[in-house]
Amino acid sequence: MLAVFSSFHPNPGGNDEIDIERNDFIPRSVSFCEFGPATTLPNLIQKTGGVPRYANVTRLELLSERLIDLGLASREMMEFFVDSGAIEKLREVGRFSTKAEAALIKAGFEL
Repeated sequence: MLAVFSSFHPNPGGNDEIDIERNDFIPRSVSFCEFGPATTLPNLIQKTGGVPRYANVTRLELLSERLIDLGLASREMMEFFVDSGAIEKLREVGRFSTKAEAALIKAGFEL
């Protein structure tokens, strides 16, 4: 699999304002990164001595944990997070937030 990453910056004209209609963006850099067998999760974990350092959770689960941690999550988001199984995965690698845990317990969830 080949991934292409690019970044853009406003057209240099001494003016920091960007006019989307005029397409005032010019490429700054383009990078190519090939993903293959060497970059699969098991191979990356093997490079750390076989010890996973991060949980295999989704971005939404991580965002939910952070919003719970900050006290900004709705009850529905808390329910989603508890039901997702992310807590166990985060605990396995020692990355479950103690603030999020306290907030969930205070909200009446059993962990």
